[in-house]
Formats: sequence, structure tokens, C-alpha cells
Amino acid sequence: MWERGWGEGLRALVRACRTQRRESSSEKKKLSSPAPHWRKIPLRQTSNGGQLEGTDMVYDHLDSPVGKLLLAAEDGGLRYIGFELGRHPVWIGDDWRRDAAAFSAAREQLTAYFAGELTEFDLPLAPHGTPFQLGVWSQLRNIPYGATISYGELAERVGDRSASRAVGAANGRNPLPIVVPCHRVIGADGSLTGFGGGIATKKFLLEHEQKYAAFTLT
Repeated sequence: MWERGWGEGLRALVRACRTQRRESSSEKKKLSSPAPHWRKIPLRQTSNGGQLEGTDMVYDHLDSPVGKLLLAAEDGGLRYIGFELGRHPVWIGDDWRRDAAAFSAAREQLTAYFAGELTEFDLPLAPHGTPFQLGVWSQLRNIPYGATISYGELAERVGDRSASRAVGAANGRNPLPIVVPCHRVIGADGSLTGFGGGIATKKFLLEHEQKYAAFTLT
């Protein structure tokens, strides 16, 4: 009787521990859920990708065919372009200042791009990243309008064909999509692999450029 009661008590204790572990795991998932995009909370970020830092960050929004875009800049250089439903959202900090005038050139050029009237951006840029990331992002700007390359080819241009995985990670962390055309990098088999703004957005941008590239090349 004692052994049976002891065994039943032990099983009950194990079940209780498992239940508590599941509840704890569930609470952790709730706590780690991302905050709503562009929520006004204080923001600081390291230079290797994360939250934005800066002493005088200004921002504004731009409506576009791929949804509302968040534009952020510091010291006159465009620092970030964010998709409303992007994979790596950046939130507006309490110390950021909204300034539509600061983005007049960016707004004009992005509007012209979506109208098929502009194929190359000419804007002061201020991306923050590691030396490797900056090297990858610099190479992205050499991909012609309407063209695509593979991750392996991008890695070769960076200087290490075997680094395609690291190049892909850096490409995915590009803080200035569209202007720095990370969408022009695709899988070796032609597949539209991951993109910060979503595959549908990547498909739209590529089809948009291919449509107007036919006019610019003739």
C-alpha cells in the first residue's frame, strides 16, 4: 500500500512539473513576441544589426505600391527603409523627430522609381553594419536595374564564393531595401528566396523592374 501510494504521488509530481514547464514555456513565448511595427518605444541598436541608434534620428512615412514604408535618417543620410510588415521591424523611438522635409529627395526618387521613371537612386546613405555587411550592401548597388544574380555570385563578388550563406544573412539584414536592391538576389535555381518585405513584395519589385527595363534598354 505504501509503495503504491508513493508511486502514485511520484507520478502526480511528475505530471505537475510537466504542466508547470509547459505553462512557463507558453509565458516565455508571449513575452518574446515582437512588439507592433513602428510602435513608439525607446530604441537603441548595436552596429551589427538590431535596433537603431543615433543622436538625431528623424523619420517619416511614405505610401507606396508595396505598402506604407518607414523612412529614417540621421545626419542627413538615409539610415533605414522599413516595410510595414517586414521581418525585421524597427520601431520609432521616443526621441525620434518626425520631419517630412528631411525626406523630400527620398520621397521624390522612390515615387519616380515606382512610376517606372527612375532606375538608379542618388541619395546620401548612412547604413550601420559590420565591415562584412557593409561590403555586401555595397556590392548590391552594382546589380543593374532589371537584372538578378544568385547568392553564390554575390559571394564571389564580395571575395569568397564559399561564403554564400553569410552573404545571404547580410543580404537579409540590408537596412535600405529598394534603394540598395537586395531584392535582385535570388536562389541559384531562380527561386525567390527570403526577403525582408516578404516574397510577394520581392516578386512585385522584380516584375516591376523587368517591365520598365525593356523600355530603358531600347
